[in-house]
Amino acid sequence: GTEVLVSDVDTSWVRDPRPFLTDPSQAPAQADFSVSTDCLSNKEYETGDGCINRDLNTGVLHLRSTNQTISFLESWRDGLLQPRDKFENDQGVFNRVLRARLRPRHGVQARNGSLVSISSKFSISLLPVTTFAGGHVFFAQQLPQRLGQTPFVVHTTYQFSHVNGKRQRLREHGLWYRDPPEYYNPAGSMFITFDPSLPPQLQRAMAQLSLIEKHMRAAAFYRLSVRNALAVAQALGRILIVPAFQCFCDRWWGNALPECIIPGSDQVLPYQCPMDHLFYLPHWADLPFREHSFLDNPGVPPHVRDSIAQVHVRSAPRRTSAAPPSSPSAAVVHEGLTDAQLQAALSPLNGTHVLNFTSTAMLFCRFEKHEENIAFDQRMEIVLKAEVWFCANQPRGRSCTIGYDRPPPLSGVDCASRGPQKWSDLFTVEQLEGKKVCQGC
Repeated sequence: GTEVLVSDVDTSWVRDPRPFLTDPSQAPAQADFSVSTDCLSNKEYETGDGCINRDLNTGVLHLRSTNQTISFLESWRDGLLQPRDKFENDQGVFNRVLRARLRPRHGVQARNGSLVSISSKFSISLLPVTTFAGGHVFFAQQLPQRLGQTPFVVHTTYQFSHVNGKRQRLREHGLWYRDPPEYYNPAGSMFITFDPSLPPQLQRAMAQLSLIEKHMRAAAFYRLSVRNALAVAQALGRILIVPAFQCFCDRWWGNALPECIIPGSDQVLPYQCPMDHLFYLPHWADLPFREHSFLDNPGVPPHVRDSIAQVHVRSAPRRTSAAPPSSPSAAVVHEGLTDAQLQAALSPLNGTHVLNFTSTAMLFCRFEKHEENIAFDQRMEIVLKAEVWFCANQPRGRSCTIGYDRPPPLSGVDCASRGPQKWSDLFTVEQLEGKKVCQGC
């Protein structure tokens, strides 16, 4: 017979798994077939029940030609022809058919590492969670990276934003190979990026908050920074390279996450979160932007990658917008500039391919043309929307917040009179002064 290795289309193969799958000392070579899992913990996989009681994921299957494999596949086929309801998919049927064979019903006959004996004649292998990695293990926990392991395959499960989210995650980790050359070297090849780090004043204010409150404040700051970065990119005729962000609370479909960690995972907080944990990427479909790892991609020409100037953003006195002159490799600009002021200040860097701003949160004030502000605000109304909601138990029931706080629109802002910007729109005075204002924080 023929051995079969099959995977879902939303996987990215990183290295050849055949030496592992055919090694006589490894479980896949001894089992009738091997299957990946939705298990989120390497600790559970190695020291617990081997994740046999977690959902098995048919995204990766290695089938050896045995009578038991053929018998199981026939039962799986029959189950697919007669699903329990219209919502039961192939993976649901797979798990149902397999668990019906377990002896005892909710256990296994024996287990040797990842090799699970379903009966005296039938065994399966649960593929390692770090080398046959699901989306949360690889993209959110980055567990293989933390353990110094290179997966055989990465499956874009546990993700949001539909196919846009899958593609973005693969791009962020250099695992998407379908972009054309012009994606890496577009006409002009002019980009901006920025440091998304939370300012010390915000970090001090957040120190007293719960994890979910930290996450909400950080997400609001990121949205302000991204909104202004997109405005700067538009003003300068450049493309934004969206940086990587730190999240303080994981994202899940399930019920509440009291500790901001999905139960049963090996997550460590804070973590470098995928872009789809903060933004709804289908709303970004018409925006020119690039992933945080873009400059590390070998597809980017050296003349682009090596042409970087640092732009230092400093606070400015009231009614002041001037800054020291720029040089070919660096510049200093003040906060609160209009598009025309920014263009003039950075004109010496017009030939530099990448401008790296130390911050964008307070950099941009408005476009000088009113209609451009209106159009930009309307676009941001869509781009900054989120599909997330946060719920908390209140005395009169559950109170839910949809989305993250968004910055005020650019339209109507008087740059000359507003003065230096503060962080008070994100925090109370008590929080900014470092006072403890919540119970049990």
